[in-house]
Amino acid sequence: MKLDDIITGGLFAILGLVIVIYSQSFPTMRHIAYGPGFFPSIVGVAMIGYSGVLILRSMVLRWLSWRKGLENSPLVVAGDWVRSGSGILDMAAIPASVIFYILLSDSLGFYLTCFLLVSFLNYLFSKQFGRSLFTALVVTTFLQLFFGKLMMVPLPWGFLEPYSGVLTWM
Repeated sequence: MKLDDIITGGLFAILGLVIVIYSQSFPTMRHIAYGPGFFPSIVGVAMIGYSGVLILRSMVLRWLSWRKGLENSPLVVAGDWVRSGSGILDMAAIPASVIFYILLSDSLGFYLTCFLLVSFLNYLFSKQFGRSLFTALVVTTFLQLFFGKLMMVPLPWGFLEPYSGVLTWM
C-alpha cells in the first residue's frame, strides 16, 4: 500500500502534536526550567515541522504536474499484499504486539513478554523456529542490559519479582 506524502505527513503531524501535548503533562523538577517532557517536546515539534515540509513538497509536486497537464496519482494505492490474508496478518501483528506488551508486561514481566513477542514476530516473518527462539533470547538479554542496567529504566518483573534479587546481573 502506498500512501501519498500528504496523508503520511498529516498522520505524523497529528502524532507530533499528540506527543507535544502529552509531554507537557510531565512534571518538572524544582529549580530546573525543563524536565522529562523537554526531549519529547523537541521530537514532537520536529515531527510537526518535517511533516509540514513533506506535505508542502507533495502539494507543490501535485500542482506542478497538474500545470503540465499530467494526471496525479491517487492518494492511496493498495498493493497486492492487501488482497492476501498473510499480508494483513503480518501488518496487524505489529500493533497487536504493542497492545500485548502494554496489557501483559506488568503481570508477565519484561523478560517473558519481550521473549514471547520477539520470538513470535521473528517466527511469523522468517518461519524458522530455532532461529526465532535464539534471536528472542539475545534481543531480550540485550534490551534488559541496555535499558535495565545501563539506562536504569525500571522494567517490570511480573511474576518473577520474588526472584528479582537472584536474577539481577552485575
